[in-house]
Amino acid sequence: MSIIKISGSKGVYTFDPEISFLREGKFSAIYVGVDDNNCKVLIKQLHSDADVHEYSLQFNHPSFVAYTDSCLVNNVTFLIRPFIEGDSLWALSKSGLLRKKGDRTLLINIIRQVGEALNSLHESGLIHGDVRPHNILVAHQNENISEDASIKIIDLAMMRKSGTVPLQPGFALIYSPPELVLKKYDLTGPASDQYSLAISIYEILSGAIPFKHINPELLTHLMLVQPLKVVSGIDKPTLVVLQKASARYPFKSPPKNLQDAELSSQLQQAINERYTSVKEFCEELIATLVNEKKSFFSFFRS
Repeated sequence: MSIIKISGSKGVYTFDPEISFLREGKFSAIYVGVDDNNCKVLIKQLHSDADVHEYSLQFNHPSFVAYTDSCLVNNVTFLIRPFIEGDSLWALSKSGLLRKKGDRTLLINIIRQVGEALNSLHESGLIHGDVRPHNILVAHQNENISEDASIKIIDLAMMRKSGTVPLQPGFALIYSPPELVLKKYDLTGPASDQYSLAISIYEILSGAIPFKHINPELLTHLMLVQPLKVVSGIDKPTLVVLQKASARYPFKSPPKNLQDAELSSQLQQAINERYTSVKEFCEELIATLVNEKKSFFSFFRS
């Protein structure tokens, strides 16, 4: 074993990188450790100093899990936050648990909590900037997930004021809105998070991502222009709500060929077609899911 101890301003954290490694990404490696009180913590080893922004920008809300401490060891920065027992929406979507039309209670509870959390964030002038199933956790201690399980929103590295440039360049394939993909950062705002949440819910309900291509450039093109398709698992009224929340401009020519002002105008037109807030979107979505459930049981009673 190679136990490592790192010290921050709020405590000492211990982990074994050989057995507590969770995953590695472009910007960081993730480990599980313990703090001074032997409570589980998540330890994020950064590959880039720019990621320290995730620790410096905080938003006080019970559904957002922020980093609570940082440690600098041999010019390497580690960020510390509480470890959340549970599964991401991405993992739960693969299990099919959230796609059962006869049991929408858990999914509706998740959508309501995410909507309330994001709405609070937006009212403060901030956006999350990276809403996707991987970054929404459903807390639970065992295999049985309570219908009133709480959600936690993680990965706040892209969180920033509306209309500002993200400190980390790039965007998330599949989930990012056109205004972010095309680097029109001044147009990014609450409607951008709404778009990403709509794509996430579409994936959860359908069991498949809406845009697919092995070529990243062509995949990006599909993200800009391909509407959400009719699929099994999503009734028409629900699909209409998701399409509105993820409205995109139907470009007749490649966006790169447009003048800057024209591109901004067309992107803004699509943004204006989305719901006025993520709260309104979630309320409409929940209403259609409730009706889906009623229709499901009515079919079997008839």
